[in-house]
Amino acid sequence: MRVVKVMASSCITIAIMVAIFLFSAQSGGESGSLSESVARVLASIFVGGFDGMAPDVQASIIAQMSWPIRKTAHATEYAILAASLVITCWQVIAWRRERKARDYSPEQRVTRVGAIAFAIAVFYACTDEIHQLFIDGRAGQVTDVLVDASGAAVGCVLCCVVIYAFLRRRRVHA
Repeated sequence: MRVVKVMASSCITIAIMVAIFLFSAQSGGESGSLSESVARVLASIFVGGFDGMAPDVQASIIAQMSWPIRKTAHATEYAILAASLVITCWQVIAWRRERKARDYSPEQRVTRVGAIAFAIAVFYACTDEIHQLFIDGRAGQVTDVLVDASGAAVGCVLCCVVIYAFLRRRRVHA
């Protein structure tokens, strides 16, 4: 049963990595257009009277919103990747634990899993930015790696807190 969990979580993690790769493979124009589309929808919802404003005013608002939207998307996709990596690493370590006598306390396992998942996510963020160097209109940026790493940190911490709480609750009720 554990092998099925390892395979399922690994497939989900790989699918997330492929999605990030495909987003990064978009040209600068395609990526900017997607950000502007999201900004337009959000402006229509949250900026009173946006739809009745002059096109140049709308364009200015959209331009102001696009950068934070792109950075939030970066952080969010890496938070999701990191959470998926935590789950995958947790399943792999549990699988290995079933096969070997070596054991760690639950707290050590959660911390170890979080650190491994974070390292993998940041490494993937670095490779993603290198990949963008070869895409028209895109640039690999250290600041994007830092944004990605912050999102990965949030994803790891949240997922590890949930796992730790689950383990603690299970230990109390056992």
